[in-house]
Amino acid sequence: MRKCPARCLLAFGLAVSKSLAAADQAIIRTLQIRGTQRALALETRAGEAFDLALVERDVRRLWATRWFDDIAVEADESPQGVDMAFVLKEKARFYLRHVRFEPGTERFPVELEDGSAVDAELAARLAGQLRRELVEQGYAEALVDASLVPAGFHKADLVIRVKRGQLYEVEEVRFTGSPGLPLKELRHALTATRARRMLPSLGSIWGGWRLRAPFSQQRLESDLARLRSLYLSRGYFDARVEVGEVKIEKGKARIVVNVAAGPRYDARQVEIPAVARTIPLDRGEAWFNQEFCRCLHHRDKYAASP
Repeated sequence: MRKCPARCLLAFGLAVSKSLAAADQAIIRTLQIRGTQRALALETRAGEAFDLALVERDVRRLWATRWFDDIAVEADESPQGVDMAFVLKEKARFYLRHVRFEPGTERFPVELEDGSAVDAELAARLAGQLRRELVEQGYAEALVDASLVPAGFHKADLVIRVKRGQLYEVEEVRFTGSPGLPLKELRHALTATRARRMLPSLGSIWGGWRLRAPFSQQRLESDLARLRSLYLSRGYFDARVEVGEVKIEKGKARIVVNVAAGPRYDARQVEIPAVARTIPLDRGEAWFNQEFCRCLHHRDKYAASP
């Protein structure tokens, strides 16, 4: 009997034998399903002609169910026909007893109720999600591992091990180049990398208390997009906003943003042909005024207007 693991599906024809893969009229004499009691809807059927394309589709469909850890196809060719078997290994299924974090000081919300069905794939997916959250919080080197520990008949504890590593924070964001807009306005546009003042300063007595923003690449890209939108809204259509330098020392990131505002364009009016709408603008008025934004968001309403 020749065996073909599903992971070698592209070589299935060779594994089963060249003559069988080419013999479209070979009849499947017997077909067995081993390793599961589930009701499976297969296109491959006993009594019908062997079709390699049908077998490949059946294997892909079985993988897509995520019910199995391994899938193999066995075929034995003889003058009387083909004896086939789908050999399946079901994933170990457990029901959640508890969620535990290691070390015990770590706590994250996990949307799983006691008694929920869990498996290794779900544990890995949760670990990836928690790591992304930690990276967003500034822990770029965070390690998260999740595993199932059997805890009785068909029960398991989900154990999540967390190593946060170094916390990275934004110490400063500095603008260079030709900003064109006031620096105060640019700093105000930063929402993901700007420090938050928690308590006001007392002059020379105390400098106040500021809460630094966590540093992550995603946060930085988010603020760059906000700055580009700001320039566009002010009529700087050719503005370039890009990272000049990111310098990190002892967990503190100093970011330099290069800006080339370019010329500011004045608009006399905005025409939106799709809704047959014209919006007049006063000289020097911001490009995206409220009327223009309202028109874009309610174009169907304007289109229906006489």
